Amino acid sequence: MHKKNPWHKFFGNLPYQQALYSHFWDEHTKGHHKDIATDKDPVSHPRGTSFYYAMVRAIYGTHITTWNRETERIRKSFPKISFLKIIILNRIMHYFIIHCIQLLTCYALFGFSSVRFMLIYGILGVFWLEVINYIEHYGLRRKIVGYKEIEIKGEAEKIIKQKKPIYESINYLHSWSSVSSPVSYRLQRHSDHHAHSFRPY
Repeated sequence: MHKKNPWHKFFGNLPYQQALYSHFWDEHTKGHHKDIATDKDPVSHPRGTSFYYAMVRAIYGTHITTWNRETERIRKSFPKISFLKIIILNRIMHYFIIHCIQLLTCYALFGFSSVRFMLIYGILGVFWLEVINYIEHYGLRRKIVGYKEIEIKGEAEKIIKQKKPIYESINYLHSWSSVSSPVSYRLQRHSDHHAHSFRPY
């Protein structure tokens, strides 16, 4: 899903779509890889975070960050757009519609038992995905090397100046490479993947 070829993107996203978690391919490529090992990343958990809390934080947080990133993208293209149009154009809504179509198709073809199976499959898929994220990002943080001043619009279009942290570049120290095992789905080259996300496997 990191490749530019549309077929690669489609097949890379397919497992997320099957698990009713399509937003995560967007979050993974546009959020997680950029914000890894910082507080901004919902799947990079500080030391001492329990897995169950981390899973809830990841599920909730990745939806929020994807929604906010999409809203920002839409507003850049259409500065005076209404909130209703933001909802219509937001990819989170597109993913939600795709998931509803999946479930309705299963129900129409195979009945309610297939919908129940899809929901169980989705819950287990998300559970194992977040197990992997927890193992491979637990407790790691990038150093802040400086700050840059940014301007944002506050209430009544008032410009507010804020200091945004600048983090050190991503390297092999910012994600764990777990041992080759069924628990981590053989993702033992994970640190290399984050240091060089476009490297052919």
